[in-house]
Amino acid sequence: MAKDTKEKILAAALDMFSKYGFAGTNIRELAGSLGMGKLSMYRHFESKEDIWNALLDELIAYYEARFDSPEHLPPVPASLEELAAMTMRMVDFTVHDERVVKSRKLLAIEQFRDERARDLATKHFLTGLTQMFTQIFSGMMDEGLLRRDDPPFWTKLRKE
Repeated sequence: MAKDTKEKILAAALDMFSKYGFAGTNIRELAGSLGMGKLSMYRHFESKEDIWNALLDELIAYYEARFDSPEHLPPVPASLEELAAMTMRMVDFTVHDERVVKSRKLLAIEQFRDERARDLATKHFLTGLTQMFTQIFSGMMDEGLLRRDDPPFWTKLRKE
């Protein structure tokens, strides 16, 4: 039961933080959106910062379970058509998965306030995609589907 309540709190926090930001969300309104009192909320989380950190942990796990970890990287496509289809599935997921949409809004808002949010935003919006597609393109080059090139070159060039 407590786990279900924590999950509901985190879902409501994602909704409110993605709309109003961390600073624009208060515990009383968050608790009220769930039909709870402020004290009931504190039985599950010690502070707003505790909710924030649990929410970021949950977002990391959600992304990693889908495509943001070495264990869940998409397979190397066997053709350019498969590459296009795979890329469109990923775009569709990113644009239509409600949790991902809210997570992206949250990270975009909070990356300037919170170092952990900044690191996640950088990973999810830039470096993670670069690493994933570098691996995909390298695999396609190994299979002779793409002309041999140096995918990490583009990452190095961006840093200079």
